[in-house]
Formats: sequence, structure tokens, C-alpha cells
Amino acid sequence: MNPLIRVAAYEPVQPLAHTFRTIEFSERWRRELVSAYQRTFTRGREQRNLPIDAFNALLRASTPELIAARGATADPNNPWLYTTDPPSDDVLAILLETWVRDLLTRGRGAEEFDDDTIAHLVDGLADAVPTWSRTEVDLAAATLTEGGTARPDPRLYQLLPEFAAARLASSTYRFRGAELSFRVVTSRDQVELVSWPPRAHRAKGKDWYHSLRLRISVQTVPFTSAFRLHVTSGVRRWISGEPVKLRDRGITAYLQIPLPDPLRSPGVPRLIANRVGYDRQQRRVDWARNSLARLLPHLPVRLSLPSAEELLAEPDRWRHDARGVTAWLVHSTTLQADHEVGVGLLPVERSMIDSWVEEVLSPEFVRAPDLIRATRRTKPQLSVSRTDPDRRKVQDRRAAVSAAVRGDPLVIDIRFEHEYVKRALLKAVCSLLGLPPTGGLEGTEFEWRVGGLTVHVRTSQWASIPAELRVASGLSRRERAEAIALAVEQRRSEIHAHFGSVPLGAPVGLTLVELRNADMFGSDQDPKTAVRLGCADAHRVTQFITPGEENLSERAKSAVLDGLRQLGAVITPHHRLDVDVPANLQYVGMWMARKKSFTSGRRGRQVLIAVRHRLDEGTYRVEAWDDLSKDWIPYPKLLLQLARSEESDAAGWGREWMTRQEQQVHAQERIRAILYQVRDTPTLVMVQAANMRSSWPWLTNQRVVRDMLAFGDDPPQRLGLYGPDLRLVQIRDAGNRDEVPQWYAPRADDRIAGFASGLWQPRNATADNRVFMSVTEVSKQGVRPKQAVKYAEGPTSPTIPGWNPEYREIVVLGCRSEPLVEAETHGHSADTPLVWATLAHQLRHADDYVPLGLPLPLHLAALAEEYALEAPPDDQGASAGAVTTSQRTSSGPTGAFGSESPLETGR
Repeated sequence: MNPLIRVAAYEPVQPLAHTFRTIEFSERWRRELVSAYQRTFTRGREQRNLPIDAFNALLRASTPELIAARGATADPNNPWLYTTDPPSDDVLAILLETWVRDLLTRGRGAEEFDDDTIAHLVDGLADAVPTWSRTEVDLAAATLTEGGTARPDPRLYQLLPEFAAARLASSTYRFRGAELSFRVVTSRDQVELVSWPPRAHRAKGKDWYHSLRLRISVQTVPFTSAFRLHVTSGVRRWISGEPVKLRDRGITAYLQIPLPDPLRSPGVPRLIANRVGYDRQQRRVDWARNSLARLLPHLPVRLSLPSAEELLAEPDRWRHDARGVTAWLVHSTTLQADHEVGVGLLPVERSMIDSWVEEVLSPEFVRAPDLIRATRRTKPQLSVSRTDPDRRKVQDRRAAVSAAVRGDPLVIDIRFEHEYVKRALLKAVCSLLGLPPTGGLEGTEFEWRVGGLTVHVRTSQWASIPAELRVASGLSRRERAEAIALAVEQRRSEIHAHFGSVPLGAPVGLTLVELRNADMFGSDQDPKTAVRLGCADAHRVTQFITPGEENLSERAKSAVLDGLRQLGAVITPHHRLDVDVPANLQYVGMWMARKKSFTSGRRGRQVLIAVRHRLDEGTYRVEAWDDLSKDWIPYPKLLLQLARSEESDAAGWGREWMTRQEQQVHAQERIRAILYQVRDTPTLVMVQAANMRSSWPWLTNQRVVRDMLAFGDDPPQRLGLYGPDLRLVQIRDAGNRDEVPQWYAPRADDRIAGFASGLWQPRNATADNRVFMSVTEVSKQGVRPKQAVKYAEGPTSPTIPGWNPEYREIVVLGCRSEPLVEAETHGHSADTPLVWATLAHQLRHADDYVPLGLPLPLHLAALAEEYALEAPPDDQGASAGAVTTSQRTSSGPTGAFGSESPLETGR
């Protein structure tokens, strides 16, 4: 058993002074360019900022070690460019003209900007080139928040990853004879390195290309005084061979730009990330607006640059083009399912990479403390029996179903295309609930009565209903929205007619639907949403299964279990702790669902989903918060409310077109209402950080304070004011921003590393430690040779996927600590935070499921979002194509690639 865990995280040694040459974005540039850019719009909307991303990318291609700060065009007082060897004014002027020419000639009102007009404007701007100055930056600078969390200098979120990436790119990774060099890639939100050139793995008669990828970011940990640099390792796979056909998704292309002297400075060349997508206005594939690829034709040099269509049609041609730009397309499973190189890295290779990173970054950075076991009580009381484990599970499963249906029959409808799928589902129902098969399962209706539970199953063949939606291709945005709305409404009506009207007070039923494989459906033709809405109209929740003989028995069992889960029939485990926990403790998981639209994205409403597990006569009932009645209702009834358009407002969605601040107020009012409702019962509330903090900003690392709660602009208040027996736990995962680090379990032999499971805490943790690491066992997918490597000379295992149990950070934000107990008058004893972290960790284990990413109540709250579906819009809504005020719109012209969602981090 491994005694410790090591994380791929590093803390800067204070002070870490570094001298940069910096310039600000000229106020004259901003004023004159904003005025000119405004005239390219025909609708006259006011422009305050400039789309500068492509210009910054061009500058980085010219001066590889240059760092361009985000948001510099809006704030002339903050430095825009950081470097140690600035480009000459002449080079800066040439690159500026390239950007300005593109900026002013691609809008609808750009006809007034001819060559002479642009040349005159650029000449004036060249006379106002900012002056470079020396700026001293402490790359370890940080203060402490009121809660004791590190608050890095805001500049460091960009400067420090660039600094570390440049250090690593100047070194070479060596392992078992392999030598890898790296290129730096800077995108809007992250800095990464990819090994270059890519390596080829020969299989199935062709080469499959891949690179080692390192992603670097600055992160903080709640209540921890030192911030960190996370270095996340993985595999970057590249498109190989056949042409790429885009559907509704984009694809990323990495460009290497061979700028000639004197436009290029020496140093490690960068790769520039660019997006390619389908432009619905022009009805063709094109480079995304504000991308570097759009600027290159305006450079005063000849570069062989492919069009977006050419690149997708012949990706192999542009990988090694010696005459101009080199372009590599990033592999995506949504566009090309197959790639012979497996994703991820296994522990031994990750540990070797981590050791190299530590060596290169030393002595300016030191490794974050290792983690040790916090407790050995990591599993709850699962339904196991040494004599007959299956019988015990069946008994507990029946009890969970009985608690969910509350005395009503369990009604299951099976809708299938193939007889063998129907038989597999019937066998799964019988096996999971211990029902004796009757009539060889060849009939159409079945009924069982066992132990006070009635199970009624009806089967029927569906042919046209699960078929693809009838939506034409090549439509405009408005036409597409209207066509999808019509197709969904038609299919929904067919399903409602099939089931007929539902008697008042009828129990919620379950429909198991055989659905063709997703790759059989074209763009906009997946019927899953329509089927789920139609079944919801018929008072039924829905679970899908795809055809195919492979693993059919197990897939059928999973489908039935997922269907029962939607009815609230899950076996909630009882905890296994040696300390006193309130006997009537209930669990509440809160999840903020965003209403999804399958048409125009016109609505951005959100609703708080709260799921409660409450012990009742030895069995946990699964309930959900109903905002209309301000009370708890059965879980499946909430799912139907989320799906039904006529009840969506009553379910707590709020009105359309709320500002971001109004959405936050709306959400926090509901959080407070739920806390008030549970205030008289011992309750453990669990939230997921990335999901909740955009609605409840107090959950960010920079705001949280131990054992306090705050809403809106109100000052923090003691947790006890919301209930003397309230505890609050937050779960944080890596997400897409590496908020928590990667890890491995080192062994005594440095060449060996492996996995470890359990609940962990820092080696130097105190008794009041609030931050723990939760890791579950390796899944069946992860049972691989731990010593397999992808990047070495000689025998390697590039095909083996590196499945690793993920790091879940459990933060006990609020409990009855010693200071809190002293401030209260209830006479309670103080809590041990470890107890509440252990409870949350144990709830990741549940019968009938592989270890969960979230504690079970929070897991069910998150899955309810599947039913947060947008109702078909009316004609006006379908044609609007608008975005909500909570989204951040781009400063460029409307059209090509829509808007981007606001960025949320735990900083």
C-alpha cells in the first residue's frame, strides 16, 4: 500500500524578481483605431475594445519570447507587451499595418478603407509607437485574502506560465534514449508545450502522429498561503490521413510561421493555435475571425498558406510544407473516432516527466508538499454479503425501488427495434430485481409481485420514432432553427399520441428506448432530445440503449440501472465512521443547470437543482427541491418539470434575458430558501466549484472564509445563522483548467510509480485542515501496465490509453469549528473537518455504480441537467439567434463563430 501521493505542482520561491522590457498600448492607437473600426459596422453599435488576439499571435510568431497581456487595449495604464529583447520600431510598424489592414477590410462597412486611407492611418500610428521601459516584476508576489488564501499578483496568471514554459522549452526531455524538444503554444486561456516534431506510430498501414503535451497554469488552494504552478502532462494527437468533414464543431490547427529576417527574432519557434469552423453566413468552412491565419495574406512577404477548406481536404499535405506555413490539425474524437495512439500517460512516465520538470524549474520553484493518508475509513457500508452477495444487492435494490415508487407499481415500457435488445432488457430487469422470468420473455406484457413490490413491464416495437429527425442540410441559422423546432415538435407529438393521455395522479413511468448508434445520425438529426421530451409529456423518464451484440447483457443492465436512477431508485450507502454522526443526517447536493437549446441558443436561463437523500425507515428517499411549492418532491417529478416547457417557469428558471447579476441574485435567493428549509435538520450540503461559483461568486478561492457564508454584496455571516447543524463541502476537479494537479504514487525505486486510493491530506496538515484529496480505485479501463510509456527509444506502448483515477479536492468550507462553537450558544461540541470530508468521499462509492466523480446526491443533481431542455421556440424566438447578456460577446462583427461563454476559475 503506497504511503504517499505526489502532485505535479510547484511553488515559486520568494522573491522571484525578473526584469522585463514593457510597453503600453498607445492611447492614440486605441482612440484612432476604435474610431476607424467603428465605421466598419453598418448597424452603428458602439465599440470600446479592439479584437487584438490575432495581432498578439503575430507578435509572438515574430518574437517567440514575447508575452502579450490580455485586455491591454482597454486599459492604457497596464503594460501590453513583456519581453527581454523587444522588436524594433520598424518591425512593430510592419506588423501593426498587417493587423490594421485586416481589421478594417473585413467588415460590412469596410469599403471606405482603401489602400491609401489605410496607409495614411498607419503612418500616423507609426509616429506614436510607445516607448519601451524597464519593469521589475516579482513572479512570486502574492497577498492573503481574508480567508487565508494566496492572492497572486493578477499579472502572474499569464506571466508565470510563460516564464516556466520558456524555461522548459529551452531544455530537452530525455528518457530511455529518447530526446524531446518543445514548442510553446499560447492560446487565450492557457500556455502549453508540445514536443516537436511529432512522433509517428505505424499501425494499420499508415502513420499516426502524436506529441507529448505539457499544460502550465497558476492555481490557488483554499485556505493555503502559497499559490502553485500546475504542470499537466498528456498526449496531443494529430489528424492523420483522410480529409476532415466538419459538422457543427470546429477544429484547431497549429501553425508554424516561417517569418523571414528581419521580421523574426531568434529563439525557440512558437506554434500558433487557430480555429477552423463552419461560417453559416458565408455557408462555407473558414478560419475563425480574429485568428492569425486571416492576417498572414496581408504580410509584405509571400507565404504558402492553405485556405481552411484546403487544409481540411488535404491535411497531410500541409504538415511538412517546406515552402511556407506548416499546419497540423488536432485530432478530435467528435470528428475522427479512430486514432491508434492511446490518450493519457501512465504513472511511471508521468513521474519521469515530473522529475524532469522539477529539475528544470529548480531552484526558482520547489515541489508542493506530498500527501499522506488522512483516514483508512474510506468505504461506506456497501451491499455485500460473503455468503450470497447478489441476493443482498437484490434486496437492497428492491427496497430502494419501493421507496422511490411509494406504494405505486413500477411501470416500465420497453420500446425496441430488434427483438434481441428487448430480450436483453427484460432479462436485465429480472436479474436486477430478482424476478422470475415468465413465458420465456416472448410476450408483450409482464407483471410480477414480489415482497410488496409490483412490477409491470410493457413492450412494443418502435421503428420510425427513434429514427433520425428530418432536417435538411445547408440551411441558414434561422432556417435550421425553424426546421429543428418543427421536427422535434412532430416527433414529440407522435410519442404523446403513442402513449395517450395520462390519468391524473398516475405514477411516473420509465421508458427504455433502443436508439440507433449516434454515428448514424447526421448533423442536427439526433432524435434523443425529441424522444426525451415526448416521453416527459407522457409522464415518463427515459433511458437509451444502442443495438449491437457486444457486451449487450452488461449494457442492458446499465440501461436499466440508469433508468431506475431517474426514478430515484438508488441504493444510498450508509456511512462507516468510528465517530458520532447525527442519526438523522441528510445529504443535499446542489447543482446549477443551464437550460440548453437545441436550436438557436436564444435562452440562457438557469435553475438550481437540489437533490436530498433523507433516511426514512432505514432506506434513503431521493427527493428534489420544488421551487413552486417550496418543498421537496420525488426526484422523477423534478425531471419532468425540467423537460416540460409549460412548467419550466414554475420550476424556477426565472424570466428570459436576465443580466448576469440578476441571474446571480435569482440563484442565491433559491440557495437561501433551501438552507432555511433544512435549518432544523442536520444537513451536509455539497456543491461543485466550477458549476456553482458563476452563480454564487462567494465560492471562489479568493472569497471563501472558514465557517462563513456570504451572498451578493452582504458581508460574510457565521454558518450557524443558517442552521446549527449545517455543514458545507465543496468538490473541485481539474475541469478544463487544471484547477487541481495531476498525481502519482511514487515507490522506493524511482523508476516505479503507481496508483493509490483513499482520502489524503498534505503531510504538514494541522488538525483544522480543510482541504483533502479524494481518489477512488482504478476502473476496469485503467487496469493497464503501470510501467507502459509512449516517449522512449526502443519498446514503447503508444496504443495503451493512460486511464488514471482523477483527483477530487474536497474542501470543508463550513462546519462547527472551535471558534464557531465558542461564538454560538447552542452548547454543541466542535466538529472535526476530516469527518465531513470522509463522508463526502464515502458517498463517491455506491452499489451498482463504479466509483463516482461526485458524491451520490450531487451526482444525481448533476444528471438532472439532462432534462434541462429548451422547448421548441416560436417563430420570433427561432429567428432571433441572440445570445444572453450573461455571455461575453466578441468585439468583431457578428456572424462567423458566435460568442464565447464567460471564463470562470477558482482564483
